[in-house]
Amino acid sequence: MAALLPAQASATIGVGATVGMDKDPYARTGNLVFEGVTDPGGTYAVTLSCDSLAHETAPIAFANPLAVSLDIPGCQGYGAFDLVVTVRDGVTQVFQHGASTSIAPQLTLSMPDPAITGHMFTINPQWPADYTPPAFDGCRWEFRWGDNRALNLNDANETFGSMLFDVPTVGGACPTWTFDLPWVPYRQYEATVSLFTLAGGGHAFGGTAMERFTATVDGLGRRITTSTLPIAQVLPNTYTPIVGSPITYTRYLVGGATAGVSIWDARLGGGDNPPHWTKGGASSTFTVTPWSTGNLVVGWTRTQGDFLLGANYDPPVRYRDWLKPNTTAPVQRIGTGAVSGDVPVALTWTAADRGWGLDRYQLDKRVDGGAWTRVANTKSKSCTVVLPQGHAYRFRIRAIDKAGNVGAWDEGVTFRPGIRADASSSIV
Repeated sequence: MAALLPAQASATIGVGATVGMDKDPYARTGNLVFEGVTDPGGTYAVTLSCDSLAHETAPIAFANPLAVSLDIPGCQGYGAFDLVVTVRDGVTQVFQHGASTSIAPQLTLSMPDPAITGHMFTINPQWPADYTPPAFDGCRWEFRWGDNRALNLNDANETFGSMLFDVPTVGGACPTWTFDLPWVPYRQYEATVSLFTLAGGGHAFGGTAMERFTATVDGLGRRITTSTLPIAQVLPNTYTPIVGSPITYTRYLVGGATAGVSIWDARLGGGDNPPHWTKGGASSTFTVTPWSTGNLVVGWTRTQGDFLLGANYDPPVRYRDWLKPNTTAPVQRIGTGAVSGDVPVALTWTAADRGWGLDRYQLDKRVDGGAWTRVANTKSKSCTVVLPQGHAYRFRIRAIDKAGNVGAWDEGVTFRPGIRADASSSIV
C-alpha cells in the first residue's frame, strides 16, 4: 500500500475520505471505490499515478464507483502497484489518496472440443504471451471426474474418481498432457493445474488453472493406455462391489511412471471412524472384502520424494441383487410420419425394478407366426418401427437390470397394420 495522503478539505468531497481499487486479480480494468465521499456533481479531472508515473484522464463526470483502466504508464506488466488517485475541479485539488492494486498473470488450459471417450485428448497449460514465468520447480495435475456434488464438495458419492501427479516444469511452465480419454460412469471431468516451487522443504504454489468439461461416448475403455506424462490409474475389477465379496483394485503405471515406496488405503462410508484398510509395499493390486454397504474409496499413493503420484476410485458397495425386473406387454399405436406402402407403428411399455435399477430393454418381433428376431437393444421405454402391410406382427419386451438380472418376456397382441381410405366404411 502506498503511503496514504490526507484528503484535501472540501465541502463536496468530504474530509477523511478514502479510495480503494475493486477488480478481478487478472484484469487491467477495475473500479475506484470512494468511501466517505458525497457526489459533488459536475465534471472532474481524475489523475492516476501508478508507481510514481502520472497519467491524467480527460475530464469525466464523477462516479462512485468510477471505472478506470490500468493500461497506463507504471502499471505495465504484472505484479503489485501503488496508485495515487487525485481529483481536481478545474485547477483546484479537492481529493488525493493512495491505493494499491495488483495484476496477476492468468494460467489457462486449452483443450479440444468436443471431448470424446476413447480418443486422444490434449490439455495445454498456457501463460499470457507477454509473461515470462519464474523458475517453478514442478507442475501439479489433478484430474477428476464425477457429478457436481462430487467435484464441488469432494463428496465420494459413487461417481467420483481422481488422479494426482506432479511433473517437472519445462522452462518454468507446465508441459502439455496428451492421453486417451477413458470412459467413466459419470462423464464430467475436471482438470486442475498448479505450479509450485520446492521452498524450505515444502511446496510454495504459484498460478492455478481449472477447466471442467463433459465428454461424448465413443470408446468404452476404462484404462488410460497412452500418456505423455507419468501417471497412475486405479481401477476396480467391478463397478458393483457386493457386501461379503472380495473386490480387487489394480494400479496401472503409464507414461514412464514408477511406483517407488507406496501405500494402498481404503475406507468404507463416512463418519469419524469408518472401516479402514491399508497395505504397504509396491504391490500393483489390493483386495478388500467389505462387510457393509457404503461408498468404498480406495487409493494408491507413492509416498517417497517431492513429486506426488496417486489415484483413487469409489464405486459403492451394495447388497447382492437377485430380483428380476418386470415389464408390461408392449402396446402398439399408429406412429407419426408419412404413410405410403409401409405403416409407422409406435410401441410403448413400462418397467420396474426393486433392486439396483433398470439398465436396458430387449425388443423382439415375430412376423406371420415365424421366429422371433431382435428389433432393438434400448434404454428407452418406447420404439417406433415401420412395418410393411399384409403381414401379422407381434412384439415382446424384457428388461435387464444393472445387476445383470434378466426379466421374463412380455408379449403383446398380434396385429395387422393396413391403410384405409378416409371414406372407407371400416372407419368409424
